[in-house]
Amino acid sequence: MRIRTAIAAAVLGCCPAWAWAAGAYVGAAGAYVERPQYSDVDGTFGGKVFAGYRFSPAPIFVEASYLDAGKADIQGLDQVRMGFKGYTVGAGYFAELSPLGSGVWLRASFFSGKARIEDKFAQTIYGGDAEETSNGASVGIGLQWKPAEWFGLRAEYESLIGGKDLVGDKSIGLLSLGVVFEFGQEPGARRAATAYSPPPPAGSGAIAAPPVQAPPAAPSPVPAAAPSVPSAPIAAPSAAGQSLAADTPLKVQPRAASQTQLVLPAGSAVQASRPLSNNEGSWYYVVDGAGHSGWVPAQALSR
Repeated sequence: MRIRTAIAAAVLGCCPAWAWAAGAYVGAAGAYVERPQYSDVDGTFGGKVFAGYRFSPAPIFVEASYLDAGKADIQGLDQVRMGFKGYTVGAGYFAELSPLGSGVWLRASFFSGKARIEDKFAQTIYGGDAEETSNGASVGIGLQWKPAEWFGLRAEYESLIGGKDLVGDKSIGLLSLGVVFEFGQEPGARRAATAYSPPPPAGSGAIAAPPVQAPPAAPSPVPAAAPSVPSAPIAAPSAAGQSLAADTPLKVQPRAASQTQLVLPAGSAVQASRPLSNNEGSWYYVVDGAGHSGWVPAQALSR
């Protein structure tokens, strides 16, 4: 097996069968904000808006947000409040747990903004309002529940680590709950691929495997075969024979993320059934001279 084939099969094998859809999303959330390193600064409420894009099949996403950490009261200083407003830009890992897109994630970001102290009665050394630029790194962990393909609820805890606030370099923690809207996905795009095994070509001697899962809907019409392709499974290759153009993984099901049984070397003579088309292209069920059977993409066959 070629090393690049093994690596690709390992990466795709880590992704759920439904994790095909990629798309943009936007959302908004309310947040409870705390400064755990200060014992005399009260918690307060703020909010954030965000937008991002989730990739496929790699479980990676990018996200940017604008957040307002509210105005926190300082105990013992009447009318003195601390605040922060800024943005974050980062990327993370999303572990999808359902066909609709529910899951959990971990994200790392860069943040930048303005820390502000409002001092109405000039009780601090600043003698009034003051602000300071603050930036650094943030980390967030969260979960998302989606009752529909386009809509979901999400909760997250995010920490802005060691940001300046005119007094010191202290972290800000935000516990948020909000909504998310996804775009650019066709209905049913996340549903599992049809997973079934039709009978092998006649005369191959192989035993047909039972269906792994009944198709969720009627399959798409199979395009008419090209004149050079037999209209029924062939009993034996022609004099010229059908062979593989390159080393080809033999798949259990007609999809790239399916388990690889073995890799047939280039030039292997095979018997092939009629093509089956799905959203990944055309596939052939083949049997080689040793009785190995499985699925290969159409472009793997040389004619």
